[in-house]
Amino acid sequence: MSKPNPTVVETTLSAEDVTSIVLAVLKSPSAINAIGKESAEGMNNLLRQIGEESTAINTKPPSAPPSAKLLSIKEASGLTGVPAYTLRYWEKEFEEFLQPPRTGGGIRRYDRLSLEMIKEITHLVDEERYSLAGARGVLQSMRSQKETLQSLQKKIEESEEIRQIVEQFIQSIREPLLKMIVGSV
Repeated sequence: MSKPNPTVVETTLSAEDVTSIVLAVLKSPSAINAIGKESAEGMNNLLRQIGEESTAINTKPPSAPPSAKLLSIKEASGLTGVPAYTLRYWEKEFEEFLQPPRTGGGIRRYDRLSLEMIKEITHLVDEERYSLAGARGVLQSMRSQKETLQSLQKKIEESEEIRQIVEQFIQSIREPLLKMIVGSV
């Protein structure tokens, strides 16, 4: 019985969607193994999306663009269900992951990336029952895996470029070689 060919569906994902997917994938070794079995092209596309659009696990989240809605600590607390004093404490405990942009006067303004990180920390601490140190370790591991995926993406792209160069070279010498062989017969 032959295995059916997978259907490829082109779609546009938001950075938030990709971030959610990446976080889910990075938590599942079986998902990583399954992805590893896909074709180089499929892996390259996945890595390109992950590398370019997923920015939730950075050492310091970038400042939000001016058009993005920034929330006060009270609004962020209300939206995430995490008390304001806990958010302040988490900024110290997870300083390499959670540093919301601040105004010139030093007032915290939570952007979408900060809110995503708060939700991820909440998930790790409340649902997965990690200690704060354990949650920090998980986030560091996730960031390391993301960096590894980006490195693999670069290597795949370089390999593809080399393959194209070799293919072009073969095409460029094919006709002259055929003419030489036919001419000598």
